Amino acid sequence: LFLYEYKKCFDIELAKLIYVFLIAQVYANMLNIASQYLSAHFFPESVDEFIALPQTLILGGFMVITYPFVYQFLKNRLHDALDMIPVKNFWQLCISPILLFIVNMIYLSTFDQFTYHDVEVFLIYILMIISGLITYFVSLRIALDAAKAVLLESEREALKDQMELQTRSYLNIIQMLDVTKKAQHDLHHHMAVIHAYLEQD
Repeated sequence: LFLYEYKKCFDIELAKLIYVFLIAQVYANMLNIASQYLSAHFFPESVDEFIALPQTLILGGFMVITYPFVYQFLKNRLHDALDMIPVKNFWQLCISPILLFIVNMIYLSTFDQFTYHDVEVFLIYILMIISGLITYFVSLRIALDAAKAVLLESEREALKDQMELQTRSYLNIIQMLDVTKKAQHDLHHHMAVIHAYLEQD
């Protein structure tokens, strides 16, 4: 429902909106799970609290540390990608985020079984999420580079066409100058002949 409302309000294609949503969802889950784990590990008395101050502070610290990188990604890469990559390619880009989303949901549904004491499960989850995010960034970069290459190629073709047009125009101007010179030469010759006849009379 929220995705539909965003699509309607901001007039953005559904594939692009889903892609951004999935990135934000994985990023938020990773920060939440990491802060829950560290809070439970270092502050075990706060696990049963509804709003745990240590977890909130850890989460805030993670956000302060990671948000500049997320902002740079959104500003430099994702903004360009939303403008340049066609919707069809964005649907293809959504495949790995959707799979990671499914795995993420499965993990979150079983996370309480492991509680916060199983370090290996937690590390596997974090490594899985980090590898998924790297996959996001690499696939987006590849698609963005391909879109830029297509754009550069079309610009190069347009410049080539423009150069050919300017060359033809230049050749036409040179030809017109030659015709003008010849006409000017013929006119001088005619004037000289007329002047010679006038002097004979």
